[in-house]
Amino acid sequence: MHNLKNRLVPRTKFLEEEMSKHIDKNLFEGKPKYENPYYMLDLIKQEDLKLQHWLVYSLNTLKRDKRERKNVNLNKYFEDFRSIWQNSLTDRKITFEFRGDATDQCVIRAFEIDLDCIFNNLLSNALNALKGFSDIEKKISISCQNVNDNIEILFSDNGKGLDNKYKDNPEQIFDLFESSKVDQYGNVIGTGLGLSIVQTIISEYSNSTIKIIESSKGLSFKITFKVRK
Repeated sequence: MHNLKNRLVPRTKFLEEEMSKHIDKNLFEGKPKYENPYYMLDLIKQEDLKLQHWLVYSLNTLKRDKRERKNVNLNKYFEDFRSIWQNSLTDRKITFEFRGDATDQCVIRAFEIDLDCIFNNLLSNALNALKGFSDIEKKISISCQNVNDNIEILFSDNGKGLDNKYKDNPEQIFDLFESSKVDQYGNVIGTGLGLSIVQTIISEYSNSTIKIIESSKGLSFKITFKVRK
């Protein structure tokens, strides 16, 4: 998979260079897109970038050290997290902001694969919440700080916010198989597993917690990791 990841984007660059030697790009100005080989090549490049991102994510998740409990510096973890997802977020015109702990004291002893599961699920929810918005600057933000030797993480987006069905009982979104994701016909298509798994993993760390913070613009989750003395 490493070799495939490294060869995806260069292959379209090579093809474009070779094609430009024989076909003038200007010949296709004003022509339908499907008749333009450069347009078709650009589509291939976009798909290669998506595949490359998936491979980077998969290879990163499979690293052996992610399955070992260790001290994880969350400032570095979230910088790496941003780098892994940056291309995908840029494609969706979403700004990702991270504010780390100024004292660099956001360190927890954890399995990194658990953190991946937590924040990939929260990111997936945020992407779904931002889908369809075009008249706002779409944002996902994460902040991390050490408060009284506990690690507090705030994960926020400025999307559609909490579905109306959960207004009276927001914590219901953590129930197993609970989902508000539907198709165009109103059929539930979400698995209802993501946030339930997130809450379960967090609680396994010395009864750490995740809470919902509602606002007029979007939704936030506050995670408090209780650090062992």
